[in-house]
Amino acid sequence: MAQQPSLVSRRYPYLDISFTIGGVAHTGEALVDTGFDGAFIFPISLTSALPVEDEWTPWGLVDGSVVLAPSYRAAVRIGAFPSFSAVGHAVGAEFLLGRTIVDKFAVTFDHGQRVIVQL
Repeated sequence: MAQQPSLVSRRYPYLDISFTIGGVAHTGEALVDTGFDGAFIFPISLTSALPVEDEWTPWGLVDGSVVLAPSYRAAVRIGAFPSFSAVGHAVGAEFLLGRTIVDKFAVTFDHGQRVIVQL
């Protein structure tokens, strides 16, 4: 029986993400946020190189305020796994991976030392 491919990130709790929007590719290290139900968030500073957003989405922030964030349909890849389609939102200055993406994989948070991802 062949062993399933896996990805091991020793920068706990981050994973490498790459995504393409309108032919423009970006990469980053994304914090795995199991409390975020969406797919992924990327820094708003990256929008200057992107085509026009697909839509604007209201976001409730921790402080109770609401902001409108540009949203984009993207081809997303985690490590060397096959890419898939997901909606990314440009909010703040960090990369975040949410449950919509994380739930596609078997993810093990190994004692605060590493993140192991398998299909």
